[in-house]
Amino acid sequence: MRFLIFTLLSLLAFSVSAANLSDSEVQRWIDTHPQIQAWLDQHEDLFPEEDEDAMSFNMEQIFAEGIEELRKAGLYDEFNSQIQDAGFNNVEHWTEITQNITLAYMALAMEDSPHSRQMLERQIEEIRTSPNIPEDQREMYEAMMVSSLEMIDMAEQVPDADKETVRPHLPQLEEMFEVEPGY
Repeated sequence: MRFLIFTLLSLLAFSVSAANLSDSEVQRWIDTHPQIQAWLDQHEDLFPEEDEDAMSFNMEQIFAEGIEELRKAGLYDEFNSQIQDAGFNNVEHWTEITQNITLAYMALAMEDSPHSRQMLERQIEEIRTSPNIPEDQREMYEAMMVSSLEMIDMAEQVPDADKETVRPHLPQLEEMFEVEPGY
């Protein structure tokens, strides 16, 4: 669970909201990411280990659980202070910006890979029909693929304005996410 919490808190929170990202919000998020990530890394050991059997593939649920883990560990207020020092109103504001940037980034990546949905749907069908995959693994793989489809659905709903606000920042985001240019 620890890895997912930190990955999601630092990069992802997948839920669609009516978004109107500004260039300054995107740049602030990029500029403050190293300090926020450093804080998360510093406190990583205070969170429970991931339980793969109980792991959820619903990104909204995982994100909500991550915030709850911050509260349980008594770190929410400290993290909130970090977020406010970075120029955001609070953790929830930062997560909204994180969500919108991440989804816009995904939406832009999908523009160059229009067949992502079809590939995932084919993979799900292959997983469902393969006699060589044990049932427990089949369920896990299928849940991951369905979750990916849900993320694609959310990315397809990103407002064009948010995509255009994020587009000039793609090189910085690709570097942060360690993605090769051109996806």
